[in-house]
Amino acid sequence: MKELILSVLLMSLMVISALGVVSAQSGDIEITISMEGEIVSPEPGYVSGNVLIEWENVEDAYLKYQEGLCDGLSGGIVLTEIHSEENGSDEWDTTTVEDGEYCIKLTWGDVLDDVSVIIDNTPPEIEFVDAPYFAKPLETVTVKANIEDDSSGIEEWELDFGDESPKVQGTTEYVEENHTYTDERKYTVTLTVKDNVGNEETKTAMVVISDEEVDWTISLYANQPNLISIPLEPEDTDYKEVLADVKTNLDRIWAYTYDESSGENKWEYRKTTATGDWNTLGSLSDIVPGYGYFIFMKSDDVLYGKERTISNDPNSPPVTPSAVKLANGYNLIGLFGTTPKPVLDALSSLTFLGEPYWHSVLDINQDSVTDMEVGEGYWISMKHLPGSATEDYYTYYP
Repeated sequence: MKELILSVLLMSLMVISALGVVSAQSGDIEITISMEGEIVSPEPGYVSGNVLIEWENVEDAYLKYQEGLCDGLSGGIVLTEIHSEENGSDEWDTTTVEDGEYCIKLTWGDVLDDVSVIIDNTPPEIEFVDAPYFAKPLETVTVKANIEDDSSGIEEWELDFGDESPKVQGTTEYVEENHTYTDERKYTVTLTVKDNVGNEETKTAMVVISDEEVDWTISLYANQPNLISIPLEPEDTDYKEVLADVKTNLDRIWAYTYDESSGENKWEYRKTTATGDWNTLGSLSDIVPGYGYFIFMKSDDVLYGKERTISNDPNSPPVTPSAVKLANGYNLIGLFGTTPKPVLDALSSLTFLGEPYWHSVLDINQDSVTDMEVGEGYWISMKHLPGSATEDYYTYYP
């Protein structure tokens, strides 16, 4: 209960009788007035999800909220109306509003009580560094990740290496943990982060332990389409060979490549059966650098490969990837090589005197890009060839 204490100066108190003034005195007295309405929870600070709002000493009032800090004004959006209920509670689902500062208030004409809170329903963000990881048995693998939470802050994280080893916990915004694996196989590293109001985020990265030497690795995820491109000429371009190590977890792959017979692009695909074998349907035959491919997975995995060389001599130079043909309009492409490059440098074969032959280069989210990354695929919108062109396609080469 809130109380208002008033101090009153008693100037004179006179007792009067028939004979006149008998006595007089002066001094201060205190008058205590009980104030109606008090919010006892939540306390000021961060809140999330369903927030329990409790009050005391309320006969008639509106329970409201408004965006922004408390300002002493009675406006706001009504959550509930209270009548003849001295003590009570109500739940506010804060996921129905955007994160930020809010004022919870009791009003009946004027503001009876209020409390400022900050809603945080956004989980932390996790970004693995240098993933996927590739190492030989008993070599040290350093798992790195950046964690970001711009609101209530990180309470703790837990890292599971995907084997039988103990999990590791921490509270920092950067994860860097060393680990060794003994068996040759693929492992899934799982990082779970919880913030100070209970929001959680989990992200995984793949670890490949093998004695084999590889020249590229590409992470593939089951909960999203993957737009990828192999950066180097593989030892064998046959789709079965390129995808052999991920076939069990792969659902299907789509290509959008130039068709010689029509002079336009066409969709080609391959898919697997429920048992993980190749389905006989589909016409995609080869996977080559320069083109982009959509891959859909049943489970997370990592695609890796080795560059083809001219001979079996250990010092033999690599085979230069062949050029690919691009039609008018949209095409799926990728970066040649294992070094990220600005778009203008990566696509220099598609320029004339510094002017690009394309309208735009877009990532899987249809956002324009200025740099091309290793292993990622892109949409490119090519300008229409003039009628005087001798060919009906563009040539894209390293």
